[in-house]
Amino acid sequence: ASIASVGGAIRAGTGSGNGNTLRVYDSVFCSNTASGAQNHSGAVDVKSHTDGTNIFLRCVFEGNTTDSNSGNGGAARTGNGHSEFYECRFVGNVAQGQGGALSFATPGRHRVKNCAFARNKSLYAGIGAGGGGAIHVLATGVTSTNTLALVENCSFYTNSGPSAKQGGALFVDQGIASVTNSIFWGNTAGLGQACYISV
Repeated sequence: ASIASVGGAIRAGTGSGNGNTLRVYDSVFCSNTASGAQNHSGAVDVKSHTDGTNIFLRCVFEGNTTDSNSGNGGAARTGNGHSEFYECRFVGNVAQGQGGALSFATPGRHRVKNCAFARNKSLYAGIGAGGGGAIHVLATGVTSTNTLALVENCSFYTNSGPSAKQGGALFVDQGIASVTNSIFWGNTAGLGQACYISV
């Protein structure tokens, strides 16, 4: 376990113009905390340029947290570029902001495949719509159509968004989301027990 202001375990930025890739395989991130004024990403914070790709394979994220209302991504947050999560487990992560497990920022293409999300929680209490007990997808302004989240063959069990907010499992703030062959059960939020799409 570790504590940092951004990315409790890993904070990385991949390079511009050369397609740099961060690869993390067969790793466990447990009980890490992002704490402070810019406390995104309880375990992993990666900000790429538009050609960068971040790949996580067979990783476990458990009990990671952010500790203020601005802290998105209880387990991980990725910004710009592309991110891919395969065969990962996200259990009991908590974001005081949005995205109890994952927060994807604009712009980029993000894929989550063969992953399991259980008991993750967003406690977002800010102004306006927000939440996403498991996954939060953010797109704003002119880049809103450039943010794509692909969710395939995943399970979402008893994740929770805020009781007065949105998205028990998935909250999409503009952007584009595609969900296929996935199971949602026992997720809770004020609106959108499984998914909430804001347009």
